[in-house]
Amino acid sequence: MPAHINPNVFLIFQPDGVVLWDFERHSQYLLAPEYAQRLLEFAYENRAIAQDDKIDRDLQDQKILSEHPFPQSEWGWDPLARIFHVGTKDIRQDLMPTNDREWAVCHTALCIETIKQETPPFRHVPAGPIAPLPEPDFSTLSSKSLWQTLLGRRTCRQFRQEPVSLQTLSNILYASFGFLSEREAQINEFVPKYLRQRRSSPSGGGLNATEIYLFSLQVHGLDAGTYHYDPADHSLGFIRKIQDPKVLPSLLMGQYFSAELAFGIFIAGRFDRMWWKYGHSRAYRVSLLDVGHLSQTFQLASTACGLKTWLSAAFKDSEVEKLLSIASSAEQVLLFVGAGYSDGEDIDAASHRLLSQLKDELP
Repeated sequence: MPAHINPNVFLIFQPDGVVLWDFERHSQYLLAPEYAQRLLEFAYENRAIAQDDKIDRDLQDQKILSEHPFPQSEWGWDPLARIFHVGTKDIRQDLMPTNDREWAVCHTALCIETIKQETPPFRHVPAGPIAPLPEPDFSTLSSKSLWQTLLGRRTCRQFRQEPVSLQTLSNILYASFGFLSEREAQINEFVPKYLRQRRSSPSGGGLNATEIYLFSLQVHGLDAGTYHYDPADHSLGFIRKIQDPKVLPSLLMGQYFSAELAFGIFIAGRFDRMWWKYGHSRAYRVSLLDVGHLSQTFQLASTACGLKTWLSAAFKDSEVEKLLSIASSAEQVLLFVGAGYSDGEDIDAASHRLLSQLKDELP
């Protein structure tokens, strides 16, 4: 009977050999050449397990091979998504706290060990002018109730190509992404200096492991271009000018209506700040959650300021990185959110025309 290879393993080729990774069991094995060769034989020649062969027994003992089919999981995406999800699921913990003191001891020890390492700094744009922003004015935000704002938030795909004021942009950036001086008095005395920044959204580990990039299209008093937002100084660091607004739809996989936005934000994850405290790849999940929190806050703040919003995770990663001068793999763009004045249409104009022609054929 042909052997079955565990579908939850993959191979990584490294300078010192081939590593087999069982991502479901969180186990890694550096394969000796004869073990790697034997696996290839099972893969290509439909061989049966030889119980008198040490290599076969070892592979069977480690649940890499089996005489019976391995259970198949329901999964609608490709293997890469499954490797990520299953590989960051049910992580092992050597010491499990059983009471409040044990948890506090473990957590404090982790924090103390972490601060012995140098903190990855937030990004500062070294070249180019710094554009100061007006002091935030929260009279508009304060006049809207949370319920009004929640009801008013809507993902739109038609915008009026109408400029927004620099004051409005300032209010939204600070409320969504700024380090809020208004929260400083609330910070516990035991929080170390490197974790004392506070945004209006939660952040995994208090690390604020994100960077914010503005794509300005139609903002009064601000050139069309890309900027880095400094949440500590509440200022914009100029990166480059944008001459053609159609650059944005090209970056966003042809979503042409993005050129009508007044401005957009690319939110990037700073993985090195996550690695600094959390070594396990489950922290990648937290990076995605951080971006989601910031996105929702941005949309609510923009809505309260009278704008409509749109967001997308479909973009050309490498081209966006070049445009934003992101050169490190430790920083990756994860989401785009945009805002502008709109009549509230959630279907773009071209699709609306097409659907109107096809309405008799629609179910």
